[in-house]
Amino acid sequence: ASSYLLPQPIGSAKANKMLLLSEPINAQEAFNCGLITELHGEDDFDSFIVSKAQKIANMPAEAILRTKALIRKNNVAISARIDEELTDFSDLLSQDEFIAIAQNFINKK
Repeated sequence: ASSYLLPQPIGSAKANKMLLLSEPINAQEAFNCGLITELHGEDDFDSFIVSKAQKIANMPAEAILRTKALIRKNNVAISARIDEELTDFSDLLSQDEFIAIAQNFINKK
């Protein structure tokens, strides 16, 4: 559902660039686009994760479960988009152009 989810936080133009060109982005770019909420260095990453996990673990479990369920309800249309993408990708995988590109890739290894 990347074609559905990615444009929401970053807009269609950036989503087109990322999905069509398949160019990797670094953490700073992901942060600037809103794909991640915080940046941490390697030296404090583990302690950051542990502190967040402890915070969540100390919250009422039922409240966490219900909140996550409510957030997921916003993504009801994702199932339809996943099905649509699966159909498109399956069709594309059987086309001569893809088969030739895949064969070239395999033969280079």
